[in-house]
Amino acid sequence: MQARQKVDHKRTFLYLEQLILKHNAHKDVSNIKGQPDGLDFFFQSRSHAIKFVDFLQAVTPCRYSMSEQLISLDTHSGHSTFKFTFSLEVVPICKDDLVFFPGRTAKSLGGMCPLVLCTRVGTSIHFIDPNTLRMADISTAVYWRDPFQSLATSRNLIEFYVMDVELTGETVGKYSLADVQVVKASEFGRTTQYFFARTHLGHILKAGDVVLGYDIATANFNNTDYDEALAANRLNHLSDVVLVKKS
Repeated sequence: MQARQKVDHKRTFLYLEQLILKHNAHKDVSNIKGQPDGLDFFFQSRSHAIKFVDFLQAVTPCRYSMSEQLISLDTHSGHSTFKFTFSLEVVPICKDDLVFFPGRTAKSLGGMCPLVLCTRVGTSIHFIDPNTLRMADISTAVYWRDPFQSLATSRNLIEFYVMDVELTGETVGKYSLADVQVVKASEFGRTTQYFFARTHLGHILKAGDVVLGYDIATANFNNTDYDEALAANRLNHLSDVVLVKKS
């Protein structure tokens, strides 16, 4: 069983490893080999592989295909040996990723702002709009019907110093909306260029904190939907910085 995720980090596979060990789902695995973009699991029996695939589908958004190969055939007894290969692909979205919804996906969510943050990947993918605290869940079936990639991942996060925090008074669950003034940590003390951002992290941020975020103003995203929205001036209301988590 070939499990793959086309991302530049292994956060989801580390999470899967914990779930596999917790539920003892690896008891029928005969061997495991690491690959550049995932893991290969080997089984002695097709039924064991199917059971394992069912487990992964129950805990993470993914899809799979199956192929078979004839290994040997005994013409006298009629017995044959087959090799079955399950190719499983995990959604290429991870926690803290910056995502831009395609037009059809955004419309299906009631016109939600297409630029969102992924807050959790479980049986479905959870997103939040940091400008409004509006949340959305996208199921596995909905995602694969109109798949999309991340605009930026945790490897693109940079540090900012928080200069000022002003709460708006709006809260949803554990999140509080706030207007925050930040400066890049790498330029602190050497520049007067401050960024203003509306964020969902008002409940944990205060002046003097260090926070990780994406610099939207200077970023160059290779995404057709984002470029079209930018060219049509549909993203003028967005902040120059999207704050993700307290450092």
